[in-house]
Parts: sequence; structure tokens; C-alpha cells
Amino acid sequence: MRSKSFVELAAELQGERALVVLDVDGTLVADGEDVMSEAVYAALCALARSTDVYVCSNKRREGRVLRLVAGTGAHALETRYRKPNPRVLASVEQTGKRVVVIGDKYLTDGLLAVCIRGAFYRVRTVRQVPESWTVTLALAVDAVFGRIAYDIARLVIR
Repeated sequence: MRSKSFVELAAELQGERALVVLDVDGTLVADGEDVMSEAVYAALCALARSTDVYVCSNKRREGRVLRLVAGTGAHALETRYRKPNPRVLASVEQTGKRVVVIGDKYLTDGLLAVCIRGAFYRVRTVRQVPESWTVTLALAVDAVFGRIAYDIARLVIR
């Protein structure tokens, strides 16, 4: 089964009463990029109008997430912690809300969802050409081992 893009998934999730934790690299933009496509920007704006959206990146570039979400209605989640550490959500009020994590990688986004007992929606990775060998390797490792780790974690953490 083919993964959906963020744009496709965002259209389906509009109107849900949920707290959405949204990955940046590979989900909204290609790894390390700073500008969303018009379609992704519009989808993020529409989703943020109907749900609480918190955008998070494991990249350590000061102010990058703030710049990306500017004008969308989404919240920048800048923290010293990295996914899948559940402390990335320490500053977010979650009481009584269904938590949804949207991302392209099982080993970070998927495991975060398991750790916080949320739902995980894996989306098709936004890629760039040419792509660095480190990004290609990380995606290959996630494709081979990520799903296995995610499934085991789901069995262990209930």
C-alpha cells in the first residue's frame, strides 16, 4: 500500500478533535529545506484551523521551525529534546485530547507515538535530488528496521 502525502492526510484529518504533532524533515519539506511547497503550506493552514498542530524537528537550527510555521496557525515546538523522547511534548497541554503524530519515519515519529500512546500516521517522504548519502542511509535503515522496531514497541508499550 502506498503511503499518503501530508497534503492528502491533512485533508482527511481536518475537523478531528485532536492534538497533532507534525514532523518537519521529510514530512513538510525535504531534509534540511526551509520552504514548504504552496500545497503543503495550504494544507498545514487548513489543518491548523481545525486542530491544535505542533510542528517539531530533530534538526538543531535556531528559529527554523518558527519561520516554517509563521502565518499557518500551527505552533512551533522547539525543545532541547529529540523525537522519540516523549519530553518533546513536555510544554504541551494534552489533557483529554487524542494525540496524533504525523511523520515519515518509524524510528523517530512512530516511536514517539508509541511512547505517548498516540496514533501514528506515516506519510510519504518528501525527498530532494540530489540527496545526501546520510539522508539516503537514514531512510534505508528506517525502511528496513524502523517498522520492526515500531511493531515491537507497540507490543511492549501498551
